[in-house]
Amino acid sequence: MKKYIGIDIGKKGGMCLIDYNQEVELYPFRDIKQFVKDIRKIYSEGSTIMIENVHSTPQMGVTSAFSFGMSYGQIQGVLHGLFIPYTTVEPMVWQRALGCLSGGDKGLLLEKAKELTLQLTFDIPKFNLATADAFLIAYYAMRLQRERS
Repeated sequence: MKKYIGIDIGKKGGMCLIDYNQEVELYPFRDIKQFVKDIRKIYSEGSTIMIENVHSTPQMGVTSAFSFGMSYGQIQGVLHGLFIPYTTVEPMVWQRALGCLSGGDKGLLLEKAKELTLQLTFDIPKFNLATADAFLIAYYAMRLQRERS
């Protein structure tokens, strides 16, 4: 049974699972220990995991950029340590494919997530700015897999 897991890196990031019934579960990041528990709970052999491949920007302060990089590395380290395969995707790639180039407007991504969820399930999750990106990444992974099949 296929599962799609999208991961949005960052302090206010999150993770989203779209399962084989196309039901959606959201996991906002709290800390790395909680991430380990959550990924162990939802991952199964054959799942597709996609992580947003993001970088620090000149607007970030030194401390913010360092923290951001640490978070990204921790997530990758956990997945490697648990022998969980994943792929990365650039923000511009998944946003363009889903027709929601945000230009930094997180509100646009939140609205797109709500719109796409209506096509999947009757239980609409309560998205916030953190989990909307994770959902969109998981949705993109699902769509990409189906296009390739």
